[in-house]
Amino acid sequence: MVGVVGARRVTSAGSDGEAVAPDPSLAAALEALRGPASEGAAPARLLHEALRAARELLAADGAGVLLVDAGGALRSAGARDERGRRLEEAQERAGEGPCVDAFVTGATTLTPDIAADPRWPALRPLMADAGIGSVVGVPLRLDGTAVGSLDLYTVTARDWTDREVARAEAFAGVLGASLAAAAEIHHRGELVDQLQTALRTRVVIERAIGLVMAREGCDAAAAFGRLRAAARARRRRVVDVARELLERHEASPGEPAGP
Repeated sequence: MVGVVGARRVTSAGSDGEAVAPDPSLAAALEALRGPASEGAAPARLLHEALRAARELLAADGAGVLLVDAGGALRSAGARDERGRRLEEAQERAGEGPCVDAFVTGATTLTPDIAADPRWPALRPLMADAGIGSVVGVPLRLDGTAVGSLDLYTVTARDWTDREVARAEAFAGVLGASLAAAAEIHHRGELVDQLQTALRTRVVIERAIGLVMAREGCDAAAAFGRLRAAARARRRRVVDVARELLERHEASPGEPAGP
């Protein structure tokens, strides 16, 4: 994301300062994840297997993936259980949350207790009785571009260690590369269409967010929130508001950048 892509920046209520040591078990699991992609597995099958592995490997009770759609909203590309689906649907509805922030900022975002975290006021009531405690959102990148997020959750509230976060980020990196490789081989399918759409949509939204950030002095999450609020007020898609903003700026560079 603007000013963050390529950087590892974890946003959390705190950090335990744990040193991250080499992890042979993770290395073996990531190599296994690369296997289906190199063998030509379809993206949907690869994602299904990856989410199963993520739950077992990353100390999570559930895992899923959100991808940005043609309108600029994050949509579920796969959750393995009812709690995971509820977590993803709640963030879609609220337009905020750790997985939304991970996508928008390009930085891993975590919370020890999603139902009590003040950063996402619209999301909190939707999570009150969801049976979900801690959540980690990790940017999911294709060819270096964040197109969504890998989300992990536990049913109880708890902190995530630096080691666990590093494992999740490594997993998301290999998953993104594997999905990109699989999509190059398989040109049809719902997930392939989602991935291609996500890449196209992200370019427009990222440019618009950068413009709002520069003109209004806000961070990426706030800039995305303003684009989304403007889209809802006008009953338009986020990507359409973003595109119109860019067109106005190109026609009149000195015009205020508010959506």
